[in-house]
Amino acid sequence: FEYYLEAATREVPVAQFEAALMLENGEGCEQNESEAAFWYEEAAKRGNMDAFNNLGAMFKEGRGVEQDYKKAFILFSKAANANNAKAQFNLGALYDTGLGCIEDKEKSIEWCRKAAYQGHEMAKGIIKRMQNDGQIVF
Repeated sequence: FEYYLEAATREVPVAQFEAALMLENGEGCEQNESEAAFWYEEAAKRGNMDAFNNLGAMFKEGRGVEQDYKKAFILFSKAANANNAKAQFNLGALYDTGLGCIEDKEKSIEWCRKAAYQGHEMAKGIIKRMQNDGQIVF
């Protein structure tokens, strides 16, 4: 952890992301979600799309930051538009529920499909279930 933290302070985006992930999960250090959010934000500022996604999840769930669905939506959108499969799935989930955005089932399906095409297992399962239920047709 100390190695990543030292590199993170030198503005290395991958190290910032890894330090955030370790802080979020308490791996190799004491769990600290607010510090994790800080490092995810720093990595996101430097273009790390996984950091955008993970920070979005923290805002969605109110972990380490004040819960804010609109911020989650913005962060997921940024990463989803950069072809991050996890963010595409998360964005689809927000569109499905209308959290942080206007509910839009078609956009939900569209983003879940994009994630599924990239191999996201949960997205594949949802698309398959919706096909079986006759909710969507390819």
